[in-house]
Order: sequence, then structure tokens, then C-alpha cells
Amino acid sequence: MLRMTQAQFKRLKPRYRAALIGALCANLALSVVCVYLFGGWLAGTLGVPPNMPVRDQPNGATWAVLTLSLFVALQVAGGAAFLALLTWCWAKCHRWPREQARRVFFHSEFPRDWFKP
Repeated sequence: MLRMTQAQFKRLKPRYRAALIGALCANLALSVVCVYLFGGWLAGTLGVPPNMPVRDQPNGATWAVLTLSLFVALQVAGGAAFLALLTWCWAKCHRWPREQARRVFFHSEFPRDWFKP
């Protein structure tokens, strides 16, 4: 996935930096919404009452572990899915070969014209 230093990221032109940040924020927002919905359902299933500390509940540890595990899994899977979507969109919209788009988004081999002079 994306491998670049903070200095390299700061040298990216604003439009490319905004696209990458937008994808990361969308992934985070989608993960949070899914975990929120799943956490509410799971709390009802496990009998964890709302607005009560989870650590005081008999199934609280199970709820916490499953909810946080889902969040981590969604971040990893969502990150890969967003990079795949960016790769596909970039190849389609800019008429790049898919291999070139894949190298950009999955191997961080950005074109030189994406960076500030």
C-alpha cells in the first residue's frame, strides 16, 4: 500500500494530496459508521444496556473485543478497497494502463509531475 515519508507527502501537489486524504477520511468515516451500527446491534444481542460502562457488564469484554476487531478489519479491508477503487478510477478517467495506476497507488511510484518543483 502507500509507502511514503512525511516529507514526500508534503511535496505532493495539493490536488493529489487532497485525493489521498479524501480517500483516507472516507475510509475512516465508513468504518466508524459500520462499527457504530454493529456495536449497537451487538450490544442488544449481548444484553449490554445503552449508556452504561461496558467494563461493568458481564459481556462487556466480548463486546469491546469484537467491536474493536471489526474496526481494525474494516480499516485494512477498506484501505485496500479504496486504493483499488482509486486505481480503477484513475486508469479509467486518465486512460492510464492499469499496471501503471496499480504501481502508483499500491507501490507509491508516483510520477514526477505530481510533486512540487
